[in-house]
Amino acid sequence: MKLGRKFTSLFWAAVVVAIIVLTWFGLVRAYPEIGSVRYFPDRLFRLVKTVMGSDPSGTALESPDVPWQLIIAKLLVTLVLIRGLMKLVGGVFRDNVTQLRVMLKKRPTVIVGAGRKGRSIAADLRETHHETGVIIERNADSSDIAALRRAGHLVISGDATTSSVLKSAGAQKARRVICFAQEQKTGIQVAGLVRELWSARKNLDRETCDCHVHLDNPQLVDLFRSHVQAEIQPVRVHFFNLHKMVARSLFDRFAQELAPRS
Repeated sequence: MKLGRKFTSLFWAAVVVAIIVLTWFGLVRAYPEIGSVRYFPDRLFRLVKTVMGSDPSGTALESPDVPWQLIIAKLLVTLVLIRGLMKLVGGVFRDNVTQLRVMLKKRPTVIVGAGRKGRSIAADLRETHHETGVIIERNADSSDIAALRRAGHLVISGDATTSSVLKSAGAQKARRVICFAQEQKTGIQVAGLVRELWSARKNLDRETCDCHVHLDNPQLVDLFRSHVQAEIQPVRVHFFNLHKMVARSLFDRFAQELAPRS
């Protein structure tokens, strides 16, 4: 039986938490003195060593006569190790950590495609709305993806035309899904799958989702738009052509600027 991404993420998170809790309280049983404030740096140091695979009880407690300078130095070294451990865990279990963060998002904005248009939408989402998005991209190892992660966005690696990938990105609870796929059929498939995910929900609680799909062909935009206008569903699909929208906006602005003023 193939385990889902969510279950796998929760399982490994529970394992790490169990290691931390068992070590933290087990050290007190092994060394009663370590529960005092004096031995807090040593206790923290042994905890980090355990997570990294070392035996926490392999050495005796440090002498109570150790100079305070060495105690502070040990504490600083522990902080450095924690920082390195977080980097290591983030690299090895990056997908699991990302999945857990997606699960904690209530109504995310899902962006399909991390091309120039998708990155522009993500940047506007961050700067204008102070919100980070969930981005689905097949090639999740490029430098552009790294920049998106540094900006706080979550990146899911996979094919957006598969229901499992959309679900792992939180499309079934998304406030909006914005698709800037390279192929037009991808956007149409994504819109259909998002509707299926929402139809499978048992309790919608009056929630709705706006699915925006960019199509390169303006004629297809008009065709699909006329088809979905009369439909009333929790997922409202909006087909658009970005170039047509920009041109229309420019013409409207020029019309206002050239209009005679009284």
